Amino acid sequence: MKNLQVRYSIRLIKKKRKKILRIVYKFITNPKVVFGSISVGLFLLFGGILIDYIVAFLTQGYNIVRDYISDLGSIKYSPLPYLFNDCLMLAVIFFLPLVFYAQRRFGLFPLHYERLSKEPRKRISFSVSGFIFAVIKFVGVFGVGLFPEGNVFHGIFASLAFGGFIASGVCYGIFAFFFPTSIPRALGIYLFSIPLFISILYFLNIPPSKQFYEWLLFLSILGWLLPCSFILLKQLEREIRIPSNNAQR
Repeated sequence: MKNLQVRYSIRLIKKKRKKILRIVYKFITNPKVVFGSISVGLFLLFGGILIDYIVAFLTQGYNIVRDYISDLGSIKYSPLPYLFNDCLMLAVIFFLPLVFYAQRRFGLFPLHYERLSKEPRKRISFSVSGFIFAVIKFVGVFGVGLFPEGNVFHGIFASLAFGGFIASGVCYGIFAFFFPTSIPRALGIYLFSIPLFISILYFLNIPPSKQFYEWLLFLSILGWLLPCSFILLKQLEREIRIPSNNAQR
């Protein structure tokens, strides 16, 4: 009897957990929530980095050829290190709904077991791999903000951030190129080629400096992050508008 009760309790817990996960997933992939989170995330990411860069450049002589991006999060290089670090962490939190929505909208989310069984293996592998690397990159970015330059863990999270961005870009780029999505094929080619090429230059340590190529890599990531975000924002606007029109009718 006790074993039966334990098994029954475990089943109830699993059912409740699945129900809670589905409610959370439904909320964070709600078009209105995603639209707002992307807007705030973009503002925090670019606003925080841009303001801190300008201040560091004017006050400390910060230079992209000499200084790494994460140096902006250190008091040695910027009078506003907390702005950079806090904006990174907050931006990650607001970008998380984007990852789940994009996976639901353009790819396959790992929890969609019923869909996974009906899709080609290549489509599944690139989609799910892209999602996993996307999560890794945001963990890395959050860690860069949490453990700023000079911290023993900083290098690990910085590697996760850039590695995750490159790997997810390659996976999503190949996915967008070979499978029909709202992302143009040309952007798909950019995704899996340009950041990867710049990262090779970074590791080869070709002049002018590694710091310069890190900034160039960051800008190349923005080169696909911004267009993809705007594509999603347009899609979200349509999704928000359609239910509103139906409600008015």
